[in-house]
Amino acid sequence: MSPEISSMYSLTPVPVAKSEEEFTRHVVNYPPDIWGDRFFNYTLDDETTQAMKKEVEMLKEQVREELLVTLIDPLQCPIYVDKLELLGVAYHFNNEIEDALRRIDKNHHSWDKEDSLYFTSLRFRLLRQHGFYISCGIC
Repeated sequence: MSPEISSMYSLTPVPVAKSEEEFTRHVVNYPPDIWGDRFFNYTLDDETTQAMKKEVEMLKEQVREELLVTLIDPLQCPIYVDKLELLGVAYHFNNEIEDALRRIDKNHHSWDKEDSLYFTSLRFRLLRQHGFYISCGIC
């Protein structure tokens, strides 16, 4: 370590007891952060929090409506469900996703043999991930 850096950080051994044997753990004293504790004390006022919650609920309703619209198109529905899962927001729409997957599972015998490998594998993966039984020989 360079002399400038070593003067900023000091390593002091701290004894720590672990079961029967004792060992020494070094603790580093870092210099104070340039930001201070500005972000530790950040709080939103109730009006802003309520406005954000209202917007989140409105957006969730919008996504729920779009999911219901995609149920009509058998190619778009699995894509939409997959996107919701990739974004990490699928837990907000568990019931709607389960309904969509039940519909896909119910109609999997009528899948078009001309569907691309992408759509076939996407439907297969989504159904398997959600616990639906689907044979490996679906094509």
